[in-house]
Amino acid sequence: MTAIEYFLVTGATGHQGGATVNALLTHPDIKIKPNQVYALTRQASGPGAVKLREKYGDINIIAGDLNNPEAILQQLDKSILPKTGIYLAQAHGPTEVSDAKDLIDAAARNGITYFVYSSVDRGGRELSNKDPSYCKTFSDKFLIEKHLINACSNRKMGYTILRPTWFADNAWWGFPGKLCMTGWRENMGGKKMQVTVTKDIGRWAVEGLVRPDRTGIRNQALMIASDELTFKDIDDIFIKHTGKGVPVTYGLLTRFIIWMSKDLNTMFGFIGERPYGADLPWLRAQLEPTTFEQWVKNAVPKGGS
Repeated sequence: MTAIEYFLVTGATGHQGGATVNALLTHPDIKIKPNQVYALTRQASGPGAVKLREKYGDINIIAGDLNNPEAILQQLDKSILPKTGIYLAQAHGPTEVSDAKDLIDAAARNGITYFVYSSVDRGGRELSNKDPSYCKTFSDKFLIEKHLINACSNRKMGYTILRPTWFADNAWWGFPGKLCMTGWRENMGGKKMQVTVTKDIGRWAVEGLVRPDRTGIRNQALMIASDELTFKDIDDIFIKHTGKGVPVTYGLLTRFIIWMSKDLNTMFGFIGERPYGADLPWLRAQLEPTTFEQWVKNAVPKGGS
């Protein structure tokens, strides 16, 4: 397999893309220079892109939209495409599936060497491989996974599919985060859930792009998580380190919003029925995860404000 020397990171100013850029450029074992990274954003002069330039110097900022993947790849010199790996993470939306499929197809046509896709865990490897779930937020990613696997089977492009569990970062995400955490409190009945710190998604994305054979994740799907906690565990950690409980909103309001939103309703219903299935002991043996407590200590200010 051709060694990957260049990296195209979609959504580079977002949470997962930003975590991947940071993991690439702060890798403890492999030196990757900023000019080897192509950070895709909708606006090359936007505040997120400006911050990337300030932090990483000569990182390549490219503007583009996933609905036109050829225009994105044309911004990379043709000679480096066979030595380039792509990382894709998307928010759920009406064009999510078509945008992802088009980028995957364009990558395969243009000789991209490796493709890492961030999906979602649907209850462990076996169930995630065969069951798209009745939640469209999850089932759309199942369709993209299958398209990626098929595209790679007919080309020389390799892949890794990452399936993170519940985002730990939901606990500190403004009102959407309050809604998510209140939904957990109201719907999970005190059960433990596996959570994934976004930083660890970036770290595992780099494992896929840079050295997938070290952990056996070449042409594989990997369920990832950082920790496993109850809502009370999370609340206690917040109180310990910030002096306040995890931010939440009104339970009645949250139940109403979830009831009104088909996506939220089916998502909470599904994860309530089927536990996440990451193998935490194996993950810890391969790449020491960021615990939820470590994340709170580093990401959430004292006083929770």
